[in-house]
Amino acid sequence: MTATAIATLASYLGSAFSYIAGPNLVPDIDYGNLTAYHAGHSVDIDKLRNITTPEQKEFLLTRINDYLFIEAVLVGILFFVVLIYFPAKPPSPPSLSSAAGRLDFVSGAKTLLKNRSFWWLLIIFSISNGVNWGWSSVQDLIFSGVGIDQKTAGWLGFWANVASLLAISFSWYADRIQSFTKPILIFLFLSTACAQTVLSLACEEVIPLTKAAFFAAGVSQVVLFSGTVPLIMELAAECAYPVAEGITSGVMILSVYGINFVFFVAFMFPQANPRWMNWLLVSSTVVCIPLIAFYTERYKRLDVDESKQS
Repeated sequence: MTATAIATLASYLGSAFSYIAGPNLVPDIDYGNLTAYHAGHSVDIDKLRNITTPEQKEFLLTRINDYLFIEAVLVGILFFVVLIYFPAKPPSPPSLSSAAGRLDFVSGAKTLLKNRSFWWLLIIFSISNGVNWGWSSVQDLIFSGVGIDQKTAGWLGFWANVASLLAISFSWYADRIQSFTKPILIFLFLSTACAQTVLSLACEEVIPLTKAAFFAAGVSQVVLFSGTVPLIMELAAECAYPVAEGITSGVMILSVYGINFVFFVAFMFPQANPRWMNWLLVSSTVVCIPLIAFYTERYKRLDVDESKQS
């Protein structure tokens, strides 16, 4: 589980830099006396489009194209490096079960369709990650409703993603206590829901929105939630064995993007207040608590390893 956590959460470093690169490469436009938009009481896409001058649109288009070009160059370099050298497998199998054969793609896909335990985890993963990833992609718009500019929101995203590497410790702990993943997940989801609730209440001005509270709750909820990602993926790989881990993780990641779509569709409607997304975030975490509590753990790979060792 620790290896999965390192591979999964290390990618958050790239996300961290995107939070500060975006606002600096594509900065906010000065709308002068139109403080209603800056106050963020609502996001009216039609009004925003009408008050944006051709010069401002050209400026934004140029900056966005520059940003996408830089991304394309970086991805191209990484792709080229992978083509040159990417080992098919490690020098030696990390475990006995990993040395065993896996089902081919078609057989594995058919097996997953019949695996109820996998579908249960897929629902938990797609709901929690789909909403969380969608929320994080528009958090600057959400926080603009409470007077937080996009650069401050960007620094929250940066430090939260850097700090998420601390979540590797939860997987390390799960490795040390075999078959104890579910209680750890329940704790992480409960803690995440508490941090998200504090952040949402602060945005609603139920509790004071101080800078300390903003960063403490914002960073905590990302770190705690990040700990759930590799653990759920490992549980899915355990219950789906001998289906290849690449198939199970691929299906789980693809399911997340369908939920992401909701966040982008929401901004197509005029006068959409983005603060409802905070409570959707809390709800998506809370609903996963009973779902993971009722999940019956199945450690097929672990059983194989222990049986061969004995």
